[in-house]
Amino acid sequence: MPTLSFGEFPPGRSDPAARWSLSQGGGILSVCARGAAPLHMRLWTERLTELCDRIRREAREALDVPRPGQVARPVSVGVGDVTYELDARCERVISAWLDERAREGPLSLLTEDAGWRHRGPGPQGTAPIDLAGETDPFDHGGPRIAIDPVDGTRNLMADLRSAWTVISYAGPGSGQPRLSDQSLGIVAELPDTRAARYRVLRATPGGPCVLELRDLDRDELIGERTLEVDDDDRPDHGYFPFFRYAP
Repeated sequence: MPTLSFGEFPPGRSDPAARWSLSQGGGILSVCARGAAPLHMRLWTERLTELCDRIRREAREALDVPRPGQVARPVSVGVGDVTYELDARCERVISAWLDERAREGPLSLLTEDAGWRHRGPGPQGTAPIDLAGETDPFDHGGPRIAIDPVDGTRNLMADLRSAWTVISYAGPGSGQPRLSDQSLGIVAELPDTRAARYRVLRATPGGPCVLELRDLDRDELIGERTLEVDDDDRPDHGYFPFFRYAP
């Protein structure tokens, strides 16, 4: 099973017209080059990256309190898992972002706590409306986005290790998106309180996956690198962490 080689970060380089992408076959990552990304994809990459930044700031604020245990309090059971106070705070950030984006155009959004939500512009610039009552609430001409705002809640709320915001983006279509519909993926680090840097990975189908290293306080790019797949297919040479928590 090929593994990803991170290597060393070179001096910071950035090409906003480049299309960074990743394709998946049989659970194994592969990379190849493509041309410039369409304008709408660059726009959504910017929007979703900005959402990751909001979630990171909220998580950092949640941990920066005299009693960090407050964010470890279970508050509900969502669609996918137990929701802790840290999750709930980040879900509220996503809800605000969803309303902002829905004023501009329709979209469907999945989160582990709320499940699928379908929103679109209200009449004459009024508040966004719920599209869930439509025959096919996904078939509105806008994107279908799935987000796990804090993947690794228990690690982060105990301030032991990083969590990650994980986002997949699929363009317009009917019904729930499938893996083959995905055209953008973002994995953005939510570092613990000891960190000075954080990482962001971005990929779209058909080209390399790029890893950015950024300064946490200044939010500046330190360096970026294309991830490479090596030719070692031995599972015992890979890294496969597994966790089980209760609740």
